[in-house]
Amino acid sequence: MLRKTQARLFLGFLVCISIPAALGPIVYKYQLDRDALDLASKAVKQAQLEMQHAFQFTRDFINFGQRDVEFFKSGRSDYLLSIADSMEKSQAALAGLQSLGNADLHPAADEIVARLDEYGATVTRLTGLLRERGFSDYGVVGRMRSAVHSLERDVGAPGLLVHVLSLRRYEKDYIIRNRASYVDALMDRARTLEAELQSSAALSMEQRTGLILSLQDYLAAFRQLVSVDETTGIRSGAGLFGSLILQEDELTACFDRLQAALEGYDDAETRSLTNYLQAGIGLAAALSIILGLVLSRKLTGPLTVLSGRMQAYVESEFRDEANLDEIADRDDEVGQLARDFVSLQQAIKVYVSSIREMAYFDMLTGVASRAYLNQRLNEMISAATRRNEGLSLFFVDLDAFKDVNDSLGHDAGDQLLVEVAARLKAVARRSDFVARLGGDEFCMLLEGLSDEADIAVLADRCISNIEMPVTINGKTFKPQASIGISRFPLDGSDAEELMRAGDNAMYAAKTARHHRFEFFRKEMTQKAADRLMFAQEIRAAFRNEEFILFYQPQVDIGSGHVSGWEALVRWRHPSRGMVPPNDFVPEIERLGLINDLGSWVIREACRQMAAWKAQGLGDIRVSVNVAPRQLSDKTLFTTVSEALSAARIEPKRLGLEVTESGIQSTPDGREVLNQLKSLGVRVAIDDFGTGYSSLGSLKHLPIDCLKIDRSFIRDMVHDPEDAVLLGTIMALGHALECDIVAEGVEDVEQLQILQGLGCDTVQGFFFSKPVPSEEVPELARRNFMEHRSGKDKKTPTKKLAS
Repeated sequence: MLRKTQARLFLGFLVCISIPAALGPIVYKYQLDRDALDLASKAVKQAQLEMQHAFQFTRDFINFGQRDVEFFKSGRSDYLLSIADSMEKSQAALAGLQSLGNADLHPAADEIVARLDEYGATVTRLTGLLRERGFSDYGVVGRMRSAVHSLERDVGAPGLLVHVLSLRRYEKDYIIRNRASYVDALMDRARTLEAELQSSAALSMEQRTGLILSLQDYLAAFRQLVSVDETTGIRSGAGLFGSLILQEDELTACFDRLQAALEGYDDAETRSLTNYLQAGIGLAAALSIILGLVLSRKLTGPLTVLSGRMQAYVESEFRDEANLDEIADRDDEVGQLARDFVSLQQAIKVYVSSIREMAYFDMLTGVASRAYLNQRLNEMISAATRRNEGLSLFFVDLDAFKDVNDSLGHDAGDQLLVEVAARLKAVARRSDFVARLGGDEFCMLLEGLSDEADIAVLADRCISNIEMPVTINGKTFKPQASIGISRFPLDGSDAEELMRAGDNAMYAAKTARHHRFEFFRKEMTQKAADRLMFAQEIRAAFRNEEFILFYQPQVDIGSGHVSGWEALVRWRHPSRGMVPPNDFVPEIERLGLINDLGSWVIREACRQMAAWKAQGLGDIRVSVNVAPRQLSDKTLFTTVSEALSAARIEPKRLGLEVTESGIQSTPDGREVLNQLKSLGVRVAIDDFGTGYSSLGSLKHLPIDCLKIDRSFIRDMVHDPEDAVLLGTIMALGHALECDIVAEGVEDVEQLQILQGLGCDTVQGFFFSKPVPSEEVPELARRNFMEHRSGKDKKTPTKKLAS
């Protein structure tokens, strides 16, 4: 009995031993498959992570900033390289699935690889279109600006110019609002302009042909801009940009399917092992079933919760985030899935926030875009109407921003715009809104602020903050700005009226010599129309040769004879008569025509000197004024050289007068003066004493003459200290071997003091007002000192100059 029992026990022992012996290979194979499954799962997670990196790099590139400006110059971008690198890593990680024996997983992985290729092709096409569109002055935008600037420069008739300005307005409206109606309006106005150009009797055939070609170039570039915008869809959320979003959603879904396939593969292996256990022994089968049920309950319960919450998150269009804390705390695959889904939710949240930023924020400065400004302004107007409160708008425009771009380059100009945006944000209150309109124009919306005194305090603070010194590319300078202020509902009942009123007020501030703010007044609307008409008259003056030169004598204080003449420009207007330079030169500078006027003055002065010499007047010397912007013109040297050669006069007979501030504001001013000096022309510092350069810096400048500003001459009779200071300046000038010219001499007492101080040359109404060229010969033969006697000490200027 015992032996039978022992046999049974032994048999049971053999059976017990045989069970693990029989199941050992099966369990071992299962463990190998499990290891391969874990590796595959890690590969999928790594691929998914790299894919998310590619998505992020794509969004960073589309919402590009300062680091990607170089892309539009060279076509290279670190972001593009990062996108390609991440996609390659993702594809490489997916190749690890080939180690699994289950071929059902391969199609899912192959589908992701194919879709990644499609995604890369879409990114490549989108980046190509972005580069084609350009940024600032590059690409399509640059060609469009070049063409329209040619139109603005060459169109003569006021009626034609109005059409050109309307084209620019529709172009800006399209860029602001992205509406097809503005494209149609621009094309209609272009057809009208082309028809009027074809029929204009005031234009030659060559002029009409050139203007029509410029118009066609502009329209071609504008159509290309619209086409690129529609194709990319970045501003509208459609086109290639919308395709990218769909492709990213599809890739995410592909990864979900692949993950589900992996889970299915895991379930299949588990069922296979269970079957083997059931076939081997009933007890093992029963235990396997029990373990399977327990495992199933532990897995499927959390998976069901996870699936339901994921579905709710998707159905809420990613607005209501799923709370998965209790599932994510699990230390198993379900917990890992929950943690991965939490990370995915955060990525989607960042992603949605980045569409929003691209549409509503300026890519260079980080402040709100023009489109966001328009939306926000309408919202604030509605709120102010409901609460019966006021609202103010600041229209901010930088002064002389073009000079920064011309002298330091566009990159420096971009750095300045970023700094100005930061300074405006520093001034703004928490409830205020700062936006960049484009170029060097900004806007601030001031909620609940309508009192003029309070607004003035904030505007003054803006100007003070902007003018703080800034250093860019080793150059330190003080930026300045003009601000136009409009108020709701006083100056307009909607966004368009408020913007127009702010623009007119800003121009009024610029007209009042910049660096100030102006509130909108109703009369500014008429002034804006007058300003447009005045600009058209100035352009017509260039075409009709209405500018002439007057000449004022410079008298040698010792001999009394004329030693030279200063050429002064006048405008002989057909209806207004003689217009002084103070009334039109600032507008010419604003229109960007000062270089054209300055070049004409140089050529006309040289021509007139040649004509006087032919009349037997000898070698007359003439000085002309050179504007600061003209000093930075790279063609100035060629203009002077060609004018001297055409008139066949000696270079020493031509003098160029530049101001201290003009030299300081021109980075290469000293080099330009050295080049001009090499021609043999004379160089004078005009209005000396009103700038900020030290007297010691004069020795580093190639100058022949100092022209003392008239303010010193006016005050020295009644202020002995001015006379002492003037004597010191003259002594230093003579020590540097410079001639001294005193401007603004109006009476005998001033002349006598200047004689005592050792002045070389005098100029002013005491001797003669500026005269036309035909009166110069008679004055050139006069000895002005013979007309002065003791009794003339109080003689009015007009008598002495007669």
